[in-house]
Formats: sequence, structure tokens, C-alpha cells
Amino acid sequence: MGTRVRAVLLGAAAVLAGSTAVACGGQVDGTPTAAQQTVVSTGGGDLSPRLLAAEAFPPGYPAVVLPEHAVAMAASDLAGVTKGGVVDPPDCTPAPQAYDPSGTVMAVGTNGATRATLSVEVARVDTPLAQHRRYLSRCAKMSVDALGATAEVTTTLDPDDPDPESDADDALGYTRSVVSGGSERRLDQSMVTRVAQCDDVRVSVTLMSFGAGAPDTGALDEVFAHAVDAARSG
Repeated sequence: MGTRVRAVLLGAAAVLAGSTAVACGGQVDGTPTAAQQTVVSTGGGDLSPRLLAAEAFPPGYPAVVLPEHAVAMAASDLAGVTKGGVVDPPDCTPAPQAYDPSGTVMAVGTNGATRATLSVEVARVDTPLAQHRRYLSRCAKMSVDALGATAEVTTTLDPDDPDPESDADDALGYTRSVVSGGSERRLDQSMVTRVAQCDDVRVSVTLMSFGAGAPDTGALDEVFAHAVDAARSG
């Protein structure tokens, strides 16, 4: 899992070098059930105009918009579950997601010095963010088997919700660690994510880093605020 997402996100930086969600929406056992809240549909359509432009990323994170074929892999890995991976417990398997431009679009900026990446994902959803919050709480620990390797995924919700500086319906934040490769080829990925939603458009901004360095949360918060604004005005 770690090698694949690194290849996608750092591959975006290679493309760059060569050339270079938001709208107004406890631990339990068993299969998740639909939340009581509903979301207002914005009518579908291409989400690309709602994605933060690559040139709007901070100077230290030159960015590219991912092509459609790369979005599925990158989004799945940022969710902690490699596409096609087998999840334990099974009911923590993420819900199906559309990866065409009307379902999910992404842009990724890469810091060449630290290898940290900033990913902006804009997705159309049919559930409120409160339901996603319950999923994150219920599936705080899970394992994922993919391509003969096992990854341990740990997610911790932030005690305080982030302020997207915009009129989002709801917002949340969390940290996630993905440990894979075993003792001999161990790979540690650390993610800090901010999420906001308005209607049926959800914006997620994730800072992924490798190693023990302090995360660049200043850049994360800056991109989050701009990404929410872009999603609302697009």
C-alpha cells in the first residue's frame, strides 16, 4: 500500500518537473446504517471547476491535477485502503466511490525537500459528514491485506473540528498512520486530514509525510481554507 501511494503522489511531482467538498450537508457493532440527516444534491456535473487550482498551492508544494486513471489509486490509498485490499473488520471497507470527474477530482502538491505531499480531494457524496465521522470512530483500527502485504491503519479523530473559514455544513479533522512492510522493510506513513462538506460536495485535504518530522500543518490549514473556498465558488 505504501509503495503504491508513494508512486502515485511522487509520480505527480515527476510529471510537474517534466512539464510540470463543500456545499451546504460511538462505537457500534455490525454494518453501518444510513444517518438520519440527508444531503442536498447539487445536480451532478464535472467537479473540476471546484478543485483548487495547482497554481494556488503554497510555493513549497508545486502541484498537478491528477488524471482520472490516477485518482482512483491515490484516493483509495489516502483512505487507508488500497484499491482491492481486503479489510479486517470487513464492515470497515469504505463505501464505493466514483472516480470519474463527476465523482472525484484531485490535485497533489509535493515538497521536494521533505517528500511530504498535500492532496486536495473533491468528491460528490450522498451522506452527511456526521455519518463519515461515525465511520472513522468505529473503524479507528483496521488491517488491510493487499498484494500479499498487510498494513495496519490507525485513525484518530481530532477533539476539535477545524474551521474552514467558510459556510460549510460541517467539518472534521483526523490523523491517520499506515504501517506496512514488516520489521525488515517497514514503511510508516503519517497523514493529517481536514474535511468539510456543504450539500453533496465534500472537500478533503491531506498532508502525508514519511518519518518522524513534524507535519507542516501551517501549509495544510492554508490549503484547506483555499480548497473550501474553491469548492464553493467553482
